[in-house]
Amino acid sequence: RDTLLPLAPAAAIWIACGIVAAQVYTKKRWLLGGLVGVLIIGIPVHAALRIKEWYRVEYPYLTEARQILAKVSRPEDLVLVVTHEVAVPLYYVDRYGYGIEPGSWQPADLDAMIRRGVRFVLIPIEDNAKRLPDLFAAMASRGTRLKTSPGYCLYRIEGSTSRVARQL
Repeated sequence: RDTLLPLAPAAAIWIACGIVAAQVYTKKRWLLGGLVGVLIIGIPVHAALRIKEWYRVEYPYLTEARQILAKVSRPEDLVLVVTHEVAVPLYYVDRYGYGIEPGSWQPADLDAMIRRGVRFVLIPIEDNAKRLPDLFAAMASRGTRLKTSPGYCLYRIEGSTSRVARQL
């Protein structure tokens, strides 16, 4: 999952050092040199075959949520995400906002976030399975449900100044 891209330049230097050392060591050993050449070529080939897996979206519902938010909100509207991984959903829906922990939130936490300017609430179903009825009850008086799918629920906070949101 984690590709550790910040370490890529250091890894490239170590790989280059290894290639130079292998060339020096195998200069007179052509069979060993051929084997080392196959191994060296195998590194980028392996990476090319695996890269799609490394960058696959783990939460496919976020693509749909992004499209809906693009239709019904402004780019500056804040989104509250009820999940452990706050940065991931906010990144994929291309919005700024806040997050609260699924297991420890209270209705007062929702109110505090609304006072901070939150206009939309994104609730991933998987992260909130234990407290989903509580969340739905808390959101019933605070917002309008825009979308429900197997992956998530999206609410618009009542009284927000966003574009008029319609049921999707």
